[in-house]
Amino acid sequence: MAKLSIERQLDKIPNTSGIYKFIDKSGKLLYVGKANNLRTRVRSYFTQIHDDRPHIIPMIEQIEKIEVTETENEIEALVLESALIKENQPHYNIMLKDDKSYAWIYINTRDELPTVSILRSINLKDYKKGRLFGPYPNSRATRQIFRYIRQIHPFCTCDSPSEPCLYYRMKLCNNPKFGDHTLSQYQQSIEGVIKFLEGSKRNHIKELRKQMDQLSQDRDYENAAILRDKIYDLEHLGEDIPYYQSESDFIIQKKTQNHKIIQKYQKDFAIPLPERIECYDISNLQGDHAYGSMTVAIDGELRPDQYRVFKIRKGKTPDDFEMLNEVISRRIKHLSISDDVSLSNKPNLILIDGGKGQISAVAEEIPTEITLMGISKGRSLRKRGKRRKDMFWLHREDSTEQVFTKEPRLLVVLRDEAHRFALKHHRIARAKGMKGSLLDRVEGVGPKIKKKLMKKFGSVANMHGLSIDELNEVVSNRSTSLKLHDALKDSTNTKKQSKTK
Repeated sequence: MAKLSIERQLDKIPNTSGIYKFIDKSGKLLYVGKANNLRTRVRSYFTQIHDDRPHIIPMIEQIEKIEVTETENEIEALVLESALIKENQPHYNIMLKDDKSYAWIYINTRDELPTVSILRSINLKDYKKGRLFGPYPNSRATRQIFRYIRQIHPFCTCDSPSEPCLYYRMKLCNNPKFGDHTLSQYQQSIEGVIKFLEGSKRNHIKELRKQMDQLSQDRDYENAAILRDKIYDLEHLGEDIPYYQSESDFIIQKKTQNHKIIQKYQKDFAIPLPERIECYDISNLQGDHAYGSMTVAIDGELRPDQYRVFKIRKGKTPDDFEMLNEVISRRIKHLSISDDVSLSNKPNLILIDGGKGQISAVAEEIPTEITLMGISKGRSLRKRGKRRKDMFWLHREDSTEQVFTKEPRLLVVLRDEAHRFALKHHRIARAKGMKGSLLDRVEGVGPKIKKKLMKKFGSVANMHGLSIDELNEVVSNRSTSLKLHDALKDSTNTKKQSKTK
């Protein structure tokens, strides 16, 4: 039962960055970790062989509960992970230190002669005493930034030097103690370091924002999105990351941040505040085992407890438009008749995985007070990861037009979650449909005969290669036994052919 429970928990973990917590049956926190993809990282603990890390095997055996907290990016996850480890001191985090070390650039600004240094670990006392920039996942890059800043704005790294150091002779330190520089000059140099790290790039970012806004006004959304991503990368180079004292501190800040995101959608799309957003996707294979999924975000926060799935009832024709229409129409009907806490709540915004075609397929089903949008893949590719950019479509009255937002992440994650959720149920249905399906297709093999066959032979695989007489000992009907024998033979030949392709 414990393994099954873990599997169910793994299915609910999203493909987003964040932190994960392993908890034992007594409620004790065993381990805190971070990941750029929570779903992949957490699942690896239970699917991979850990011969190279035997120390984690005892921990895995104790895991009873998995909790995750999503973050905007891996850097935010790192800071939250650090706060949780300091707050809770989990046993396996203390015993099993990660060899990877993240670096921070620290300036003790309260001292008369501030020094600049690279830190491998931090504490709240240091953070309050000065300015902390980072973290930087790549220590080599941190040192390069450190050296680069020093060439532009020389600074001291020694607390109380008794004589000029090597850096002073190389003109990379301007400690006023040795007479060549004044204290005012040194403090101006430190101000220059801080401005760079906050950074001096701010004017450049401001100019990029102007260009992005102009491209958006010109409806050149693909190039606007390229600039948006570039701005995001620049903003996260050397920015002053908030230091979370606890998980509750993070949650409070996160709620404020999430609310700002939906306020941004209200402004960018000129729509009512989308406090409840629902996203829909369809998963099917040539019409078989088709499911529609509904994922939900409330006040900018994903709510997996309110996700729902719809089994497609209409025919087996692989028509995504018709299936999407069925799902949306059934969902809207639930508003007035459902006791389900999720389906009875009216969304402010419905997001469809698709563009104009998908939107037109459902537009008539949606009340006018609910905003309808679509999200589709664009034509251009990002250099990093070769991922196609997302395009957003807004339906107003009788027309649908492309729109742009500077904060697409929530909508993208909702779409990805909807796809994952629909695919999950589609795969479960396919697995169930395939189990014993060969016996179900043989005329004359009913539930009673099937039960006898399974009791005698254990599985359909064990029936392959049996003679008609051997099958008939159980079936007791030669005509049906012949049909079953032929079906098993055809199945064997099909498998052999598929292996040779």
